Amino acid sequence: SMAVANMFEAAYPNDDMSYESLGQLCTLHRCIAEDEATLGKDEAVIRKHFSRAVDCAVKSMTVKAHELTHPLVYGWKIADAPADDKQLVRNLKAELMWECFDEYRNKDWFVSLVSQLENIE
Repeated sequence: SMAVANMFEAAYPNDDMSYESLGQLCTLHRCIAEDEATLGKDEAVIRKHFSRAVDCAVKSMTVKAHELTHPLVYGWKIADAPADDKQLVRNLKAELMWECFDEYRNKDWFVSLVSQLENIE
């Protein structure tokens, strides 16, 4: 999963990618956090990947139609975010409530990430 996330980030500098790609990257980082919460229990890793997932979900709402200029994806066309541009935010907010994340629920960083998503109308 991490290798795929790194590939996304190399091909799309500054997260200049489609709504769908941001959704895939968001899911990848949430999956890494989930694996770590279930198996490794390294809080710093979980926090890092959740922060990144939230970042991708928030950025997805502002995707505007344009053409990519990075050499790896030069000329690819990006569409506007869909009319329901808060879908990824809602999905991630629901996924943060999964049982495997219970032990982090009262941590300041977790509360902060959840409130960041909840503050989006």
